[in-house]
Amino acid sequence: MSLGSYTSAAFTTAAGVAVAATADVEVRRESDGALASIFSDRAGSSAISQPGFQADSEGRFIFFAAGIADGYQVKVTKGAETHTARYQATGTARELDADPFWATVLAAATRLAARLTLRALGFDGVTTRATNTILAAADAGEAFVATGSFTQTLTEAATLADGWHVHYRVNSGQTVTIDPDGAELIDGAATKVVVGPAAGIIVCDGAALHTFGFDQPNASTTVRGIVELATQAEMDAGTADKVPTTDLNKIALGTPQATTSGTAFDFTVPAGARRIKILPRGMSLSGTDNILVQIGTSGTPATTGYISTSTSSDQSGGTAGVSSTAGFIIHAAGAAFSISGGMTLNLVDASTNAWVAEHTIKKGTVDVTSGAGDVALAGQVDIVRITRTGTNTFDAGSVNVAAER
Repeated sequence: MSLGSYTSAAFTTAAGVAVAATADVEVRRESDGALASIFSDRAGSSAISQPGFQADSEGRFIFFAAGIADGYQVKVTKGAETHTARYQATGTARELDADPFWATVLAAATRLAARLTLRALGFDGVTTRATNTILAAADAGEAFVATGSFTQTLTEAATLADGWHVHYRVNSGQTVTIDPDGAELIDGAATKVVVGPAAGIIVCDGAALHTFGFDQPNASTTVRGIVELATQAEMDAGTADKVPTTDLNKIALGTPQATTSGTAFDFTVPAGARRIKILPRGMSLSGTDNILVQIGTSGTPATTGYISTSTSSDQSGGTAGVSSTAGFIIHAAGAAFSISGGMTLNLVDASTNAWVAEHTIKKGTVDVTSGAGDVALAGQVDIVRITRTGTNTFDAGSVNVAAER
């Protein structure tokens, strides 16, 4: 590093007598009063110990130190006489002593340049308002933020004159009606309604008013513009200029339940579900009952109204089947069989809450069970129950449910 130097002047006592030779010298930082790090060379390789620093036989001394804000206190003592010089700088103009001053100058210049740039762009200040105050000729170049809903009136166009303009923003949730003087027009109409959040410029041509920026086109595949988050119904209908949220078309996987005991397993279905998957893995019963999947509303599974069938086939061509009106049935019919696979339920008609089901299940090691069914509920589905047709208990495996909106 390269340190700045400090060379002593002729220190005198209060009586005007020069301080004697070999006076004690103490150097402290002005900012906090702590002893400073000083050196006998510009490179800063030879430190000067404090206390113990003294002037030479002529009363002179020199030290090197880094330039710092506020500089140093230099105290010279000889006997009972003491002299302290405050705010002493080291270094040249290229070193750090000048930085605090020039940093202040630069910051002020930057702020001034920004202000002048904004003025050149026609932006002069910001005023917030929750109620109407007429826009006048003196408001030219100002910026206004509407924090309330009201009718914004303006002075007549002839008084505002050609080229008059203001920047205007309407905050979210607020509506401002821009109303020119008398029968004058704005964008060719008697008034202009701006619904926040929106921002633009109001410009006068001396006879009428015009706006720029308030109106944004609806977005399309070829035009940038405003988009709105879609509801599920709007997504289903393919409504233009609507976009899905992360909450739509989302698969919600439940928590697996062990089916090693018990007779029924319930899962809550998220509102708006359109597809439900039942996922058994190694699930089995203690006897020859079959599996039933029931769906329902208001937390109660429907136990009637199903038209459901399921058939098992083995590799030698043998088949066996079963049907049910109490639920979507899966043919199991044997304590030795464990089942794994999936049943998918799809919403067919949201207006009637009609559902259809299909399944393909591995049964044991050589059988495959498949089937289908349908049911219409009294309301939106919110529960799935996995149970059995008789009095058997579950004795192995697990089951889970996934729902998609």
